[in-house]
Amino acid sequence: MALLNAPFIPALRESGISLSVSPSGGLTAKGKPELLCRFQPFIRENKAALLAELVQADEPLSYWWRLHFPDGGTLEVFSPSGHTRTSILRGYPEAISAEPFTLGHTRPEARLAVEEAAAVVLWLASIGERSQEIIDDVLSQCEGSAEARGYYLRRAEGKPG
Repeated sequence: MALLNAPFIPALRESGISLSVSPSGGLTAKGKPELLCRFQPFIRENKAALLAELVQADEPLSYWWRLHFPDGGTLEVFSPSGHTRTSILRGYPEAISAEPFTLGHTRPEARLAVEEAAAVVLWLASIGERSQEIIDDVLSQCEGSAEARGYYLRRAEGKPG
């Protein structure tokens, strides 16, 4: 079965299959076991297109999210791999809503100091981030954006974003 630029999410939902984006950015399918077995080959073959359809149709994919909590507090969260509203709220179940936003970019006045870069890399390692691509991306953001640099340095100091 090939995906032919048609919206298949509503058709799958009508068939009893619920698709969503997992917190890790993968595709999660739920439904009766017999339906899942029947549609599994289609879902596997078209995983990337179905994920794109889910994100485009239902939820924005964003790297920065502003979370709102019942006590009126907010928290701004960065995700190097990006998240949808559903996946970011799964990671913060106490939050009552989340809105994507774009971080403003003010160029830093000075280059990132070696000690600052080391602190950010150490913090990334402490949260389990080992991907050199993501580490390089974070350091690049720190070089190009004062806001991103401040965010990561606060995290490296153990302070909330």
